[in-house]
Amino acid sequence: MTADFRPGQSFSERPSGKIKSVSRGTVLAMAGVLPAVLAVYAFYGSGMVVQHSEPFTLSGTAPPHASVNVIIDGGHPWGVEADGTGEWSVNLDPSPPTTAAGTPSTINVTCSALSGCHSPPVVLEDVVFGDVFLCSGQSNMGLPVSASVNAAGEIANAASHGGPSGLLRIAQVATPPSYGNVTAPQRDLSLSIKWGRASPENVPYMSAACFYHGVSRLNMTSSSSSSGDAAHRVHVGMIASAWGGTAIQVWMTPPALKSCGVVQPEASSPSPLLSLPPQLLPAANTSPEALA
Repeated sequence: MTADFRPGQSFSERPSGKIKSVSRGTVLAMAGVLPAVLAVYAFYGSGMVVQHSEPFTLSGTAPPHASVNVIIDGGHPWGVEADGTGEWSVNLDPSPPTTAAGTPSTINVTCSALSGCHSPPVVLEDVVFGDVFLCSGQSNMGLPVSASVNAAGEIANAASHGGPSGLLRIAQVATPPSYGNVTAPQRDLSLSIKWGRASPENVPYMSAACFYHGVSRLNMTSSSSSSGDAAHRVHVGMIASAWGGTAIQVWMTPPALKSCGVVQPEASSPSPLLSLPPQLLPAANTSPEALA
């Protein structure tokens, strides 16, 4: 299955219905509870890979109307005010790829005490810009490395992919029972495997198809580069988001459904939807091999 994703695309356009995406800030506001501390959404984290050469969005929550600043590597501060529900979102400029010989970035998020925010800074360390792939689908994509052929050997060698700089990094979206009842795209998703370099500790639980695609990508760049170019290889980030048994329609864009003559289901039709928020969508690197 292929998909035509574009930077900043809203998943409210997807076949789960004509429902706007739901943020954690909105849910808290509806429940009468507003965010009291500064935070970034759970799918961000130290060690993450962000698509290089494309704009990206950093989002989170803070006390309502708090002034939030985002600074990458001590550079230009990007400021925004949290809305009435406490949600904030900052659009950041594209960054060039972080090579094997390059230095990872640090993202600092702060809020102003003058605006009623007294939270400590949020610091995301070891952040790199590279090629990001989203692996989505059903049980074939959800099969973990631990259940694959030669699992013991692959797990033992997991840390060797990408060398000391950790060129291969992975993350996986969690599948708690509560996600099975959603009928609208979710902005904030928890991770069962938090962002990090591939290692014997996290690889056993990672989607096998997703992990091996990442290994293949690294091998392709290695074989096409001379030894002198090894230091210029780019990081690869693999994000797995799969749920066995889900209907194929919830993984397809409206244009894809229309081309097949499929009518979008009503908004009231429940459908387990585990898609990444627009902030983390791969821009130019989503490929058939990386999708179920």
